[in-house]
Amino acid sequence: MMKWYAPEDGVVIYGDPDRRWGNIDVKLGIEVGRGQVLITIPEMSNLVVDFDLPEQFRSKVQVGNKATITPDSLPGEKFDATISHIATLPVNMVQWDSASPKIYKTKLKLEKQSPRLVNGMSVQIHVVTKIIPKVLFVPIEAVFEDNDRFFVYRSGGSGPEEVTVIIGESNDNFVQIKSGLKEDDIVYLYRPYQKNQDAK
Repeated sequence: MMKWYAPEDGVVIYGDPDRRWGNIDVKLGIEVGRGQVLITIPEMSNLVVDFDLPEQFRSKVQVGNKATITPDSLPGEKFDATISHIATLPVNMVQWDSASPKIYKTKLKLEKQSPRLVNGMSVQIHVVTKIIPKVLFVPIEAVFEDNDRFFVYRSGGSGPEEVTVIIGESNDNFVQIKSGLKEDDIVYLYRPYQKNQDAK
């Protein structure tokens, strides 16, 4: 029989939140070993966001990049943050599987703390790696490639026409168009000729 007294007020979390795997299921009657972490009271006044940066994005993301986080449990809420740390060396996403994807342990520092954020929340992260002013861009589905040549299908008076374009920066959704198109051009998000053939 014993009593535990917390050294300070806070939210109690079972186990060690810094351990990715191996936390025990804390319940009445379990056996514990020396040094076993059963309960953690996280510091809530200076929260940071830990996330795994996929290896393919490492060259684009730098310390100091601005970011926006959206907690899954708080839809519509957005919080500004800055990337404060990126690990020097990558590790496997699954520690015991050398074939698993490589990731870089990364931290985000919140610009302003909020009582609505608590330890253990899952969040969506949007990182701004570059800002390009006055840019012409199209959805990534509109750009096609053939032997290092990029082109789009533009809507014209006599139907779709293939137009060669020079592209610039891109993300998961859009591609910058440096030349080949002008503002108000209408482009197809598929190969119109191929769709006509499939329909036949």
